[in-house]
Amino acid sequence: MVRWTSDNKVYIKIVYWGPHQAGMTTILDTLHKLTKDKNKDIIPVGDMTSIKRASGTTLYFDRVVFTDFLEELPKIDKVFYQIYTVTGVKSFVTIRKKVFRGTDGVIFVFDSQKSRVTENIESLKELQEISKGKLVKKIPLTIMLNKQDLSETVNKSEVEQILKDEGLIFDSEDPSYTWNPIIFETIGLYDKQKNVYEAFMECVQRTKLYLEDTKPTKTARINLTLTEELKNEWEIFARDVLNKSMSQMIRDAVREYRKNYGKSEKVQDTLETKIEKIISEKMEKIMEKFKLRDDEAEK
Repeated sequence: MVRWTSDNKVYIKIVYWGPHQAGMTTILDTLHKLTKDKNKDIIPVGDMTSIKRASGTTLYFDRVVFTDFLEELPKIDKVFYQIYTVTGVKSFVTIRKKVFRGTDGVIFVFDSQKSRVTENIESLKELQEISKGKLVKKIPLTIMLNKQDLSETVNKSEVEQILKDEGLIFDSEDPSYTWNPIIFETIGLYDKQKNVYEAFMECVQRTKLYLEDTKPTKTARINLTLTEELKNEWEIFARDVLNKSMSQMIRDAVREYRKNYGKSEKVQDTLETKIEKIISEKMEKIMEKFKLRDDEAEK
């Protein structure tokens, strides 16, 4: 579960889940190398930790900690991502349960070999059971259709049908439709890697949106002498906009964006920037109407 510390640091836990030898360890190792060697929005904190069996397969878990490179600024919350892989060995379900505790986001690694479909479905069902039905609705889910460099692999439409059968893809009338998991066709090997970083960042962004409501509230007090007309104007604005949680505003914006723009590459601004712009423009109109200035507001 997301953890906020007194010094304004945030810890978010994301887990790679999948059947035995689906490639979770390889993917995490590649992600660690990509963020260490290239200019990315996140950077690793220390080395990758692996607890392995003598055969080389994961015994307990693999772990890497990342932090946001762009958030190393004064007065900005420091975010740490604690990333784990689970062991896929069938008999180690108790270990997987322990690793899963407190998970904020899941990346399911689907072994795309047609011969492994049954193992994928079994692993997905186990994940559903351990998460107590919270996937998608309360815990964001991203899918990596891994090993796309091999022959005889399943395609995205086949995986979508499996997700539908498992109740993890929702119809457009359902409120959870916006959060239907995205499927990334991936290759986990570093020298061939495909969509390893992209799939991870999709899960990160979704997890942040899901967790907006958990952030501690900060209260600022401003003493102003306001006219009745201004008070009424402000109350209308507060009722219609500010009283609506930022989390819901962002989710509404996401729905609207995907509905109207879909995959358009012409939309340059981030959703957060658009929301800030709307609020800023409204505030400017109020201040202009009543001839208020920032220096007057601070008096």
